[in-house]
Amino acid sequence: MKDIKAGYSSSLIERSKQISDSLDIGVLNKAGIARSRLQFELFNQYPPVYLLRPIKDPEAIFSTDTRCRPAEIPIPMALYVHIPFCLKKCTFCCFFSVDKWADGYISKYLHYLEKEICLLSKKEYFKKSRINSVHLGGGTPTLLGKGEVFRLTNAIRNNFCVAADAEFTFEATPESLSRKKLGHFRECGFDRLSIGIQTFDNELLRSHGRLYTDKQAARAFKLSRSAGFSKINIDLLFGLTGQGLKSWDESLKITADLGPANVTAYPFMGCFVKNDLRRAFNNFQDEENQRLLMHIMAIEKFTGLGYIQITPYQFIRSLKYPFKQQEHKSKCGEIQALGVTGHSFVNNVEYHNHHTLKGYENMLLNDIIPVEKGRFLISKEQMIRFVIYNLQKRAGINRKDAGIDKDAFARRFGVSLESEFSGKLRKLLDLGLIKDTGRYARLTYLGLLYHTEVCQLFYLKKDIEEIAKIS
Repeated sequence: MKDIKAGYSSSLIERSKQISDSLDIGVLNKAGIARSRLQFELFNQYPPVYLLRPIKDPEAIFSTDTRCRPAEIPIPMALYVHIPFCLKKCTFCCFFSVDKWADGYISKYLHYLEKEICLLSKKEYFKKSRINSVHLGGGTPTLLGKGEVFRLTNAIRNNFCVAADAEFTFEATPESLSRKKLGHFRECGFDRLSIGIQTFDNELLRSHGRLYTDKQAARAFKLSRSAGFSKINIDLLFGLTGQGLKSWDESLKITADLGPANVTAYPFMGCFVKNDLRRAFNNFQDEENQRLLMHIMAIEKFTGLGYIQITPYQFIRSLKYPFKQQEHKSKCGEIQALGVTGHSFVNNVEYHNHHTLKGYENMLLNDIIPVEKGRFLISKEQMIRFVIYNLQKRAGINRKDAGIDKDAFARRFGVSLESEFSGKLRKLLDLGLIKDTGRYARLTYLGLLYHTEVCQLFYLKKDIEEIAKIS
C-alpha cells in the first residue's frame, strides 16, 4: 500500500483500515474462500458467461410460457439496449464497443435494432409483458443524434407495452454531454442519467485513454443537473493500474461534494479477448489488500453521508432515487437485452446475443432472433439464480430489505430456503459471511466484501468443476 508507506493518510483511510484489520480473513482462507483474479470478470451473473453453450434454435426460448400468472396481468420486464459506439476505446473497458465505423453505420445499426425489436414483439410471450424500465448502455449512447434517439425510443414504444411510469436511463461520458444533447434525451422521455467518470485523477484519466479532465467531468455533472436531471449516477472505478489510496480518497471526496442521487463504485474488471484470460490477469492490480481497502472506503464514505447501499457497489441518496432496472434484476425479474452482445434472462433462460457485429447482423438478415449462447435453467438452477441475485444484487449494510426474502423464495418454488440449502447456509453463517434476520438471509459486512465468493458456494458441482478448468 504505497500511499500509506509514503505517509499519506486521512480519517477515511484510517477508519477503513481499522475495519479491514478487524475482519478475520484468515478464517476464510482456511475454509477455502479466497479472492480470485477471475472474480470480477466471470461471476456477475448466473450461470457465468463462460458456462453458456450455443443455442441452435432461439425460437425454443419463447415456445412455451413458464410464468405462472393470470393471462390478463402483464408480466413486468426490463429492457436493455446496447449502443456499441465510442469515440475512443478506454484501456479498462471490457464491454463490446467500436471506435471506428463507416459513415452511416450508426443508422444501419439502428435498422438492425428495429428488426430485432420487431421479431421479438411478434412473440406472444412479449405481448403479455410490460416494460417498466429502459436502459441505453454501451459504448456511448450519447453519440446518437436527436433523430436517432427518437427513432429508437419510438420503435420501443410502438412495438412493446411500455408502462406510463417506466424509467428511461442512458449512459454517457463527460465529453459527450452538452446542453443540446441533454435536451434531446429529455424530449425522448429519459429521466435518469449515468455518467461514467471513473476517476477525478487527471493522470489516471490520461493513462487510461479518457478524453476529459477532472474539471470537465464535474462541469458535465452540473450541466446535467441544470438541464433537469435529478436522478444522476456517477460511476467510479477502484483498483486501476497506478491508482493509490490518495487518488481514490480524493475521487470519493469530489463525488460526495457533487452530491449525485446515485453512486456506483466498482472494481476494475480488466479486459479479455475470447478465452484468453491471461490478458485479464495481467491488467489486475497486484495489491489485493489495497483493493479490498478501497471497497471499504467507498462503503464508509457514502453510508457515512446517509446514502443507502443497495448492492455491494451501489448507493442511493434516498428512496426518492431508486434505480428501477437494478431493483428489477435483484428480484430475478426478466430482462430482454437488444443489440450485439446483449445479455437477457427471459422464460427461465439465460442467454446472450451474438458477440460480433457480423454475426448479429447475419442472423437478423435471415429473420432469426440473434441469440448465440445460453442455458435453459432447470428448477434447481432457478433456485440458485434466485439466491445469488437476491444476495448479491440486494445487499447493503444499511438496506432494510437486503438479502434473500425467505417468504418470496417459498412462494416462488414451493419449498423453504433452508430445505434446499441448509448445509451451505450453515457454513456461511459459521464463517460470518451471512446473517439470518428471520425473514431475510443477508450478507454481513465481510460478506459484502466477499459477495462473489459467497455466491459461488451455491453453484452446481458441474459448474464448479468447469470453472476450475478455466481458472
